[in-house]
Amino acid sequence: MRLNAGIFIPLTVVLANLVTFAIQLLVPRFLVPAEYATFATGWATGQFMASLCFEWIRFGVIRYSVSTDRDLTKRRLTALRFFYSLMTAALLVMALAAVLIGTSLGTTGFLLGGAILFYAVCQGSFDGGVALVRAQGYDRTFLIGWISRAVLSLAIVAITVMATGSGLLGLAALGLSYFLALLVVRLRGGGLPRLDSPVDRATALALARYGAFAAAGVAIANFLPALVRLFLLRWGAADEAGGVLLALDMSQKAILALGMAINIVLVRRSIRSAEFHDAGEQARQNALQISVPLALLLPATAGFYLVQASFGHYFVPPAYAGSYYEAIGWATLAAGLMAFRLYGLDPLFAVVERSALSIAGPAISILVACGWIFGLGYWRGFDAMLIVHGTVAGLLAGLIVSAALVWRLGKVASLWRNIAAVGLATGAMTLAVLPVQMPSPLAEMVVRMGVGGGIFLLVAVTADLFGTRGWVLARLRR
Repeated sequence: MRLNAGIFIPLTVVLANLVTFAIQLLVPRFLVPAEYATFATGWATGQFMASLCFEWIRFGVIRYSVSTDRDLTKRRLTALRFFYSLMTAALLVMALAAVLIGTSLGTTGFLLGGAILFYAVCQGSFDGGVALVRAQGYDRTFLIGWISRAVLSLAIVAITVMATGSGLLGLAALGLSYFLALLVVRLRGGGLPRLDSPVDRATALALARYGAFAAAGVAIANFLPALVRLFLLRWGAADEAGGVLLALDMSQKAILALGMAINIVLVRRSIRSAEFHDAGEQARQNALQISVPLALLLPATAGFYLVQASFGHYFVPPAYAGSYYEAIGWATLAAGLMAFRLYGLDPLFAVVERSALSIAGPAISILVACGWIFGLGYWRGFDAMLIVHGTVAGLLAGLIVSAALVWRLGKVASLWRNIAAVGLATGAMTLAVLPVQMPSPLAEMVVRMGVGGGIFLLVAVTADLFGTRGWVLARLRR
């Protein structure tokens, strides 16, 4: 039976990331706020390190692992395998050295550094492995890899934090789950070719140039969350940093997971459109690359905030609650801004082979956020909410810059109608949900989600978002 990749792949990625979100819900229940701060900061820093060290190779895998020239494809894959082997070996040696130094000196910082590097190696290698099998059309292996990662990460991390109460060991366990999931992918036959031929220097340099610019934007984008968490550890009061970190983590894991799922499908289609279709079709696909993520992320961002009163009742531990509720609105806004730039705007730069432009938005985000935090911090004093507000300001500035650059490219069909429809549907959803109150927090959350989703779909179809009105009317006439 043929697999419907357009349905099962985003659905599987969403479910796998819901498991990651479940980890986010579970871990604070078994870690004190200080240990959770270590886990959250290490996780964000590990994601940044994975982006910095491996994302440039993964972009090469996504963009160039298939072509009409078999010899060229083999040279490219051989070079990519060499890059992965070199980076993995270097980081593992550094991780081992950090652990040995930390153990001998009894220094937690070195142990945390080793755990971060180990996590980065495992995540980077896994992401590259599943990107390759997806690019080559092995959709079943791709799905199995994601499902394995979800199941293993939940089981291993849960057992570790419950048994040890250690954020550091929880991070190492999370890295181990990625490594084991990669083994599953390899056993299914997914992987880069062996290094049985010399690496072609010209091919390797071309891939490195392309990947470096394409990945720099993602690496810089992942640097901001890690930097914000370090700022919170440095300047946030001990009793509030944990709750603010939890708000940032909850919102980012929930909203970015949705963006990642649709991006996996859209980017492949956009790349194939750039390779095989005319300029008009490319412009229409590029417009979808922007408007489809917006249509999912804007209502998801609003909806996540609108159910927080009920959500927090069940999932936010009392020790975190005060600062969590103070920060969650701004944290949710930050997650929405970051997700739309990452999955709606910046992928276009890689698709049209102008990957250097993807650096601008994330770089502006960091500059504005740091300017805000340090400028106001030295004027009136540092605190957790100042850092959160600076993060939102930076992400908004970066999104504006990326949007302006996309507009200047001139390779996107008109999308204002779809943008207006998404805004109208989200506004109607918000107005419909706000008055809903129920005696049971669970009932209120379910009703708000049902009412909000129904109103959004009704208004979206009425406004003919993506031409859905004609599709629905045609089905009703049958």
